[in-house]
Amino acid sequence: MRWLLMPFLAISLSIGPPAEAQFASPEIWFTPLGRGDATNMWSPGAPWQNAANRVKVLVLVHHTISPAVIPELIQIRDFAMQHHMQIDLSTEAVAKTATCGAEEGYTWPGENGGAAKLLFDLGFKVDWVDMDGPINSGSYDTGPQGCQLSIPDLITRVASTLKDVVALYPNVKLMDVEPLPGLQQRPTWRADVDAFHLGLKRQLGVPVVAMQADVNWGDRTWQSAMLDLHAYLHEKNKLLSVIYNQSGLSMNDADAVQSTVNNFESLEGALHVIPDKVTFETWSPYPANNMPETSPTTQTWLINRYPRPLSSLNVQFVGLGVHGKLTTMDGKPIANATIRGFKPGVDFTQPLPTTVLQGTVPSTARQALLILRINAECGCNGRNHLLIGTLGYRETAGGAASFNFSWPKNFQQYGQTLVDGQLVGGTIVSEVYAPAGQVFVPNSNAFPVTAGAQFTFTVPAATIGGFGWYGYAAIIWIGASGGEVRRDMVTPPPGKALMSTATTAADGTFALNPLPRGVDGSAPVTVEFDGMNGTYRSTVWTPLQ
Repeated sequence: MRWLLMPFLAISLSIGPPAEAQFASPEIWFTPLGRGDATNMWSPGAPWQNAANRVKVLVLVHHTISPAVIPELIQIRDFAMQHHMQIDLSTEAVAKTATCGAEEGYTWPGENGGAAKLLFDLGFKVDWVDMDGPINSGSYDTGPQGCQLSIPDLITRVASTLKDVVALYPNVKLMDVEPLPGLQQRPTWRADVDAFHLGLKRQLGVPVVAMQADVNWGDRTWQSAMLDLHAYLHEKNKLLSVIYNQSGLSMNDADAVQSTVNNFESLEGALHVIPDKVTFETWSPYPANNMPETSPTTQTWLINRYPRPLSSLNVQFVGLGVHGKLTTMDGKPIANATIRGFKPGVDFTQPLPTTVLQGTVPSTARQALLILRINAECGCNGRNHLLIGTLGYRETAGGAASFNFSWPKNFQQYGQTLVDGQLVGGTIVSEVYAPAGQVFVPNSNAFPVTAGAQFTFTVPAATIGGFGWYGYAAIIWIGASGGEVRRDMVTPPPGKALMSTATTAADGTFALNPLPRGVDGSAPVTVEFDGMNGTYRSTVWTPLQ
């Protein structure tokens, strides 16, 4: 998806694996949107001067560089030099043929070299070259246009498109951009990355020093995949780069910006992976504008929002609660901050939290089903104790179809799976208990959908006691022949219930009492700091399991 709706400019970044540099402030890279106000960004008074001064690297996309845009390129060159920005040439690097490669990640031989020659003639200094998904697109993709190359053949095909770039810029650093968790779909990914990077260095004479994660934030396995990638790159002494963008297809500017904030707070504050470099980039229609940086609905506002001081929680169990200290990463105490302790569960006085999936109806879909799968069709099995509200489908653009699905709220038993009604936030929802090995697989009736329409799929749900989810809610798209076209799945996050609250003292210390030392199920207890209304970056502590 990285090149879908790609703007005139694209920016990349890199993130560093060394543990001793883990808490250094990441460099910021930026991809301006290629629409709206893009052509007005390069004047000396453009309303993003503070954000521009924070940007370390500006990336130009190979297929947008042509003689037709030389006047704008000259403006960009001068603006980048004024703000001391480095340049990255963002490439699709796998050589296509007449029989395969008509998709993202591929290019005709000579295209990258031609773009680099134009930049060279205009006086650009190119510091980085990134490659869009060469392993995923060139080797792993089993679709009709994927070439499914062996790693040796992939090396040769990529080197053929980049050799002219390296000839002009022999000191460039290479970065390999791959989807996450898509990269981990092959158990051989580590060996494949090793071989690809080593072979490319031998053929081109320059090293691949960084990998960039193009994260599918809607796939809950991204956390484990990110930890795997981070550990691998640390071992190989390579840099980690992450694209910061929104989850799914946001339907307005404010949602897109807030979703991006949530994603980088989750990665850095909850998962505690601190990149060396981060890129702000989107291929969604939202946000629609780059500027002004003062508006919380623009890309440049995100650049200024990001560098708030990182926070750290040092926590240990004492008695029937925890004692801890909240500081900045360099050890300065944070006073008068609210700290909250949560256990897995749900607040029965509030509506269920809702997970929202947004996307586009497949072009071949004619109908759809809303389904729930617990301990079935998921390759998973475990104990589930869930609260589930009404699943909702709505077309928001290009169509008007809508459909709701729930099941009876009276007591029912299917083997050892128990279903009943429960009052949550003033609404009766379904309570489902399914032990390991027991399934729950309700389907809605089929309903008509509009091919190509934008849709939202809402799943109000939470867990009780940390049990689940072993399964998912989903939309099954059905084609004209009655067969399944695609399945879009949602796994809601586990619920949590507030146990205790404290305020930090002048030295940053606090005590939370009570807080369980352990809970049943897979979800842990957490101690959380929300960032004091954006003064700091948020952070989360969980005990070792």
